[in-house]
Order: sequence, then C-alpha cells, then structure tokens
Amino acid sequence: MILTRDTAYYHRLLDGSLSGKELYTRQGNSIRYPRATITITELTEHAHMLRYKDQNQTPGAIYQDVVDHYTR
Repeated sequence: MILTRDTAYYHRLLDGSLSGKELYTRQGNSIRYPRATITITELTEHAHMLRYKDQNQTPGAIYQDVVDHYTR
C-alpha cells in the first residue's frame, strides 16, 4: 500500500503491480474511506500500521479487528 495525501494505492505482493486505489480523507489518526474508518496506530518514514473492523466478516460472527502492518 502506498498512501498519498488523499488516495491509497494497493499493489500485489508478487509483482508490485497496481491492484486498486481508493480515495480517503484523514483527520488526525483516522482515515475515512467510503465504506470503512481506519485508525493509524503507527506512522513513520518506513512503516505504518492500520487497525479497522473486518469488512468481510460473516454475518453473525464474532466482531473482530484487523491490523495491517506495512514496511518499506
């Protein structure tokens, strides 16, 4: 994932090709996408960690948070 001022770019792990992008807004440690709100729990020059509610949760399943950790 590459974050710019207002867009998140998603890249494939195998070859680095672009797999999608999504516009967002940020206020403090909150990133708001059209369908989710994400909390930034770490943000440095070489890493960022994001925490959010599982968007692919099965109905009736236990609530769970997802943590993504990106480095370069």
